[in-house]
Amino acid sequence: MSAPPVEACPLCQTGLSPGLGRCPACGYDLAGVGGRPLLARAVFWWTAMGFLAVYLITLATVALTR
Repeated sequence: MSAPPVEACPLCQTGLSPGLGRCPACGYDLAGVGGRPLLARAVFWWTAMGFLAVYLITLATVALTR
């Protein structure tokens, strides 16, 4: 279930055009507001997986060189 589209910024009540990522007046991040995709969640998980991969490669390298 998705949230209804937001026609005004939740912070400053400026009118918004569809597809904006930030409010043009105050700069409020609109990700996850009013049906907009929450890109930050995907970025977090990809970053966490990247760190995990680097950790496991480092751990394997240390284990194999001993």
